[in-house]
Amino acid sequence: MRGVRVHRLLLAGAVSLTLALTAACDSGGPTSVPAASPTPVGGGSVIFATEGWETQEIANNIAMFIVEKGYGKAVENMTMASTSQMQLGFEEGHFAADLEMHEANYADWLAAQRRRKVVDRGNLYQTGVQGFYVPASVTGVKTIEDVKANPAKVGKLISCPKEFSCAQINKIKLKAYGIPDSLQVVEPASWAEYFKAVNDALTSGQPFLAYYREPSTLVAGAKLVRVTEPEYDALCWARIRSVQQGTKEVSELTEACAYPADPVLKAVSRFLTDAGLQQFIFNMNIGDEKMNELIKHMADNKTSAKDTALFFLKNNEAMWSQWVPADVAAKAKAALG
Repeated sequence: MRGVRVHRLLLAGAVSLTLALTAACDSGGPTSVPAASPTPVGGGSVIFATEGWETQEIANNIAMFIVEKGYGKAVENMTMASTSQMQLGFEEGHFAADLEMHEANYADWLAAQRRRKVVDRGNLYQTGVQGFYVPASVTGVKTIEDVKANPAKVGKLISCPKEFSCAQINKIKLKAYGIPDSLQVVEPASWAEYFKAVNDALTSGQPFLAYYREPSTLVAGAKLVRVTEPEYDALCWARIRSVQQGTKEVSELTEACAYPADPVLKAVSRFLTDAGLQQFIFNMNIGDEKMNELIKHMADNKTSAKDTALFFLKNNEAMWSQWVPADVAAKAKAALG
């Protein structure tokens, strides 16, 4: 896709915010966001945030193609280095939209920001799953109790990058479950390093436990299997959040539970003032069934997110053409050839 530039902006340290944060899950290293960062629209590009997850990369590439070819605007894909950078990006207009946000992971922040610099633009798909996974080759580890009973069976947890709040929530859950400290917790410096660590471990055949998400090609291809945890419970999750927010000690927890399976939200910065683009993002809904089909296509054919997005656009015109005006759809269709 011509005109698309990938920006890897990294934030040094956490940015102090007055808003309470929830467990955020969701590539780069530490430099600050530049003061002269491009604006989401107008003289600059329409910038989409990403953490590098396949579903998000597919969605971003679909959206960027339509915005570039249909609306005639330059587009960029900006990799987030931390939760703080994502929040600052919305508040200062460093990017236009994040097409994949798990509601429970950002609940307090989103609630506050909806009154300020963030516009909720509905769901991208309905069920975003996250949890602990092991390679399919690992035997005797089906539940979190199995990990507790014999942590040597997995050896280590490959957790979220340390600048993301899900790294914190994962450690809280391990403590609440009573997992022995002998389980090594690895927190890579970036999502790029995280994905490399998971793939390298799979390739080497070594056992491990990993925080992961689905839909994803590793789960669709039966290379990773989710470890069973106690079902999500709102009160249990509230207690976990209390520890993260500093109002409760982890030693006070006697239980933990699975992450909630949330609708995956699209959020737009109020700095994106183009009403047509706002409406397009609002209309864009891929849904669970189609997203799972795209992930399966990606896994079966070993295609990139960009090629998977083009596959979607070429084979689902009846769906995506409803997201945009007829003239925009015609221009995007013509660009597909």
